[in-house]
Formats: sequence, C-alpha cells, structure tokens
Amino acid sequence: MKRLLMVSVILNFILIATTFAFFYFYPESLKYRRTALTAAYHERQASMFETLPNQKEEVIFLGASLIEGANWHEMFQNTRILNRGVAGDKTADVLNRLGEVTASKPHKIFLQCGFNDLSNGISQDSLLANYAQIMSRISKESPQTLTYLISLLPVRYELLGENVKNEQLMVINGKLKEMAEKKGVTFIDMFAPLEEAEGNHQLNINYTNDGLHLTADGYTRFKALLQRFL
Repeated sequence: MKRLLMVSVILNFILIATTFAFFYFYPESLKYRRTALTAAYHERQASMFETLPNQKEEVIFLGASLIEGANWHEMFQNTRILNRGVAGDKTADVLNRLGEVTASKPHKIFLQCGFNDLSNGISQDSLLANYAQIMSRISKESPQTLTYLISLLPVRYELLGENVKNEQLMVINGKLKEMAEKKGVTFIDMFAPLEEAEGNHQLNINYTNDGLHLTADGYTRFKALLQRFL
C-alpha cells in the first residue's frame, strides 16, 4: 500500500513538473493557444451575425467585450437594438466585419472599441487610422445611419495593472473627439462620468470588479448616459 502511494506521489510530481517546465520554457505555446481560441471565438460570432436576418430601423451596438457584455435590448426595452459586440475584438476586427453591420442600413450605430488594440501592443496611430476607416465606411455604405462614437473608458490599476495608462486613454479620446467632429459623428464621453469622484482618472471602484469591464451598477450608469441618444 505504501509502495503504491509512493509511486502515485512520484507520478503526480513528474506530471506537475513537466507541465510547469513546458509553460516556463515555452511560454509562446500558451500564448499561441490563447490566440487560437480567441480567433475561433471571433469566427463563430462573426459567422453567426452573418446568418441573422436584417430588420428595419436597427440600432446596433458595435465593439468588443464592453458591448458584448450587456443585454442592450432588454436594458432599453427596445427590440430594434442588436448586440454586435465580440469579446477580444480589436479595431481591425470590427473593420473586417463591418459589412454585415452596414448591410441592413441601420438607423443608428453605437461604436466602442480600441482597448484591445492597446493591450496587444498595437500603436495609437493604427487604432486611430482604423477608427477613421470605420467611420468613413459607415458614411459611404449607409449614409443615412446616425453614428455615435463612445469614448474609451478609464481602467483601475490595482485590479487590472498598468499596462495601459489612463493618461494615454485620455489622449486617444481627445483625438477621437476631434475625428468625430470632423466627420459629423456624435462623440459620447464616458470617461469622465465613470471615473472616481476624486478625479484620479481611474474607473470608479463601484462600477468594476476587474478594473476594465463593467458590473451591473456600471452598466446602469452607462445606460443612463446613453438614454438621451436612443
């Protein structure tokens, strides 16, 4: 019995050590796996959107996880609202699937994305260039659509880390606001209303539990700020 127990302990130790060594010496394998899973999820969601029927007077919420994370049509009690958010999407991903969005000639589009660009090392210039293309394509492919550009939100460092700084987000928001004004797009500032009251430019602790995404209270505040644009 003791011998079997000893063999079991040794085998478990070897398994744990081998797993640790693999991911320690080959961290790119883990990174590749995560990237593959994200790509597969994006493909599933994008292909699903393609199969759904178009409606008249659609109001589309377009973006990444912040958009995907809410049941917008239930929040606003409006069945014309469609959720076209895909967690993990970068601005280039949104640009690539934009054709499905503009095909229905929606009444309104609410656009919010960009954080995933920054967290994946994509430059600010590339992010802004993609935004410019998105807005230009909406204007060309669906000229009657009213577009609303929602600012990037602040983050909370002690929960998320400081890979992306709030100061950088504020600079980008300023450039997005300028871009929106030039293109005749409505810019909606969500940064200031969702930051700490003390003005430290961090996401209010009452609105997040991971430093980036919104809780129910966060979305309630988000909804209140969007209500007049619906």
